[in-house]
Amino acid sequence: MLVIILKQTFKIKLKLFISQPENDDINWSPYLKEQIECAADIGDMRKCTIKMNLLRDSLENRFCDFAKEVHCIFTFIKPFSLSEQQIMKMPNNIQMELLDFKTNLILKTKFKTLSSVPGTYDVINFWRSLPCENFPELRNFAQSYMYAILK
Repeated sequence: MLVIILKQTFKIKLKLFISQPENDDINWSPYLKEQIECAADIGDMRKCTIKMNLLRDSLENRFCDFAKEVHCIFTFIKPFSLSEQQIMKMPNNIQMELLDFKTNLILKTKFKTLSSVPGTYDVINFWRSLPCENFPELRNFAQSYMYAILK
């Protein structure tokens, strides 16, 4: 999943960005080097490093929140690509409905008629068409993501 790879790359770059000034290795950033040379004392750099560490910690907390949602987001975007193991990681209230959903040929065909790379509104319209009487919990699940996207 591209998002996970990008997140990991960002975390590594941020780690480098913070550690290099701490080790007086600032040659990669001429602007930062100029600012440090102009600074009145090294205390300004320490304050900057402390703030960057706080930023890193804050982003790490947000990444943890995102990691908890990855399976659900994947389900919303590519519902017919779920493996049995992925379904088992989903909230208990939608697991049975997901199994029935995956084997529903009408819904599978309808989803396949979307473009090869469906847009946001294509996916939302697909979920809106889901029969509430057959998939009430799955529809509620999808509506929570629709609400977050359309908000």
